[in-house]
Amino acid sequence: PQIVNFPTKDHWKSVSKLSDIENGLQYLRAQYQTWGITSLAIPPLGCGNGQLEWRVVGPLIYRYAKQMQIDIELYAPYGTPPKELTIDFLEKEIDIESHHVVRSPQYALNPAWIALVEILRRIEKQPYHWPVGRTIFQKIAYVATRQGLPTGFVYQRGSFGPFCKEMKNAQTKLVNNNLLQEKRLGNLFLVKVGTNYMNYKKNYEFALSGWEDIIEKSTDLFMRLNSKQAEIVATVMFVVDTLKKTYESIPTETEVLESTMQWKQKRRPPLDKTTVASTIRNLGILHWLDVKLDSNISVIDGEYGF
Repeated sequence: PQIVNFPTKDHWKSVSKLSDIENGLQYLRAQYQTWGITSLAIPPLGCGNGQLEWRVVGPLIYRYAKQMQIDIELYAPYGTPPKELTIDFLEKEIDIESHHVVRSPQYALNPAWIALVEILRRIEKQPYHWPVGRTIFQKIAYVATRQGLPTGFVYQRGSFGPFCKEMKNAQTKLVNNNLLQEKRLGNLFLVKVGTNYMNYKKNYEFALSGWEDIIEKSTDLFMRLNSKQAEIVATVMFVVDTLKKTYESIPTETEVLESTMQWKQKRRPPLDKTTVASTIRNLGILHWLDVKLDSNISVIDGEYGF
């Protein structure tokens, strides 16, 4: 047997896109006879690290597989529900041109995720904003969730601050619906608003209006933060909330600072203690944090960390 390499993404760290898979299937359909292929075994393309769902990929692969006049075995991910292995399921309609799967209401995007894209859109409108990469977008989601945006995300301590493993799945869905785009810039993956967003937004105007305060406040904060600053801000917020929950009292600035530096003691390069202290002071002044002021921390005069 021979293996046909089938790229499903621009870069191995990127998420897979349905459009890339369809382009590959079209090319395979056009070339399989020239290559002398007489049978195929097709895996669930993009359903591993690519983070695509079988209910989306399966019907797409099946559509092209049945157009090739050879024996083809189609493999689904382990644990796929039996109903998603039937011909009726695989023949369902998919609108690939808009990157939007025709789905039942239970598979609709969480409207709160649309609010995250709206925050990004408003940041992009600012002429001198910092580039938004995956780290900053993760922190935008955390801060908005912390304010009450019902994203459904649950955060825990991570290397770069609060981290939610479910976030990648949500971001993949936004990318596949062309509501977000990822573009590589050196070692950074830029996260940008997708071309389908403004059309999609019309269906969520009512929900977005109810979250206007969260959207506007988050935009105002992140339009001035670079990746390192966003990491510090989110980390400090997580620490404050953890201390309040643990000790059932409002923590002091010193307690927050010490807990933050302990969390980040293995970070390389290490965080500057004065910068972290200034961030704590600034977030308290701006009412992002509920902390007790004290004179034991050293902050930069006229400079609050961002």
